Amino acid sequence: MTRSSILPIVAVLLLFTARSGSARTPKESIPEKHIPEECADTLAEAASPRLGFEMGIELLSSYVSRGSYQAGASFQPFLRVSWGGLFIGAWASTDFSGTQMREVNLSLGYRKGRFEAALIDYYIAPHPEAEGRFFDFGHRSAHTFEASLSWSVSERVPIGIWWGTMFAGADVADDGRRNYSSYAEISYPFALRQAVDFKTGVGFMPWSTENCFNTRGFAVTNVYLHAAKTWTLRRNLRLGLLARIICNPYREQFNFVGGVRFEL
Repeated sequence: MTRSSILPIVAVLLLFTARSGSARTPKESIPEKHIPEECADTLAEAASPRLGFEMGIELLSSYVSRGSYQAGASFQPFLRVSWGGLFIGAWASTDFSGTQMREVNLSLGYRKGRFEAALIDYYIAPHPEAEGRFFDFGHRSAHTFEASLSWSVSERVPIGIWWGTMFAGADVADDGRRNYSSYAEISYPFALRQAVDFKTGVGFMPWSTENCFNTRGFAVTNVYLHAAKTWTLRRNLRLGLLARIICNPYREQFNFVGGVRFEL
């Protein structure tokens, strides 16, 4: 076969190959490298949300909540299960003597990006006679229910804003009116040398919280500086050391809390 007779055959084959390639589906025709990695990760998570699990304990020299002293040395376990942005959690605190305070908090919420919304049930049984009444949710019960919102401005400016308002349970004034007791906090996390994580913030009650937090009018109750250092011991087991300086201007209290945290 001569060169002149081969050339037409080659030309026909090339034309057929080009047409076959142009018939690929749009998905096949887009090179995978043109999809940014962060977009690919987001699409993968949206397609198949992962089940997350966290658990651990904290051993603290004292329990201080929203700037107010609650109990002495305390044992505080926590558990959290998440699926996509949805999460449920449990947190508890019991002082080592077992006589000052016992608290169990259950939460249900949703987190998306820098925004989080949650519903929290605070069950606080500081007296033995409150035991055995967990399923009493009235205004004389040991339960208070809170709706909370939190938001972080951005990664470059990680200022956090948190607001929570009690809407059911024992949050009532002496005359029977609901207080809608609220607590708000503005915080800022930062890190220094030796991989120590810090967080500072100011928390306040915007109005009176009779029989709940027991404040009158606007009250700044929590000015703090937290520091934490964490090490990975084995696989997912982490050990942390905690130190917290907490000032409550409204009650004129000052607390310095230290502790240890184990987390999986």
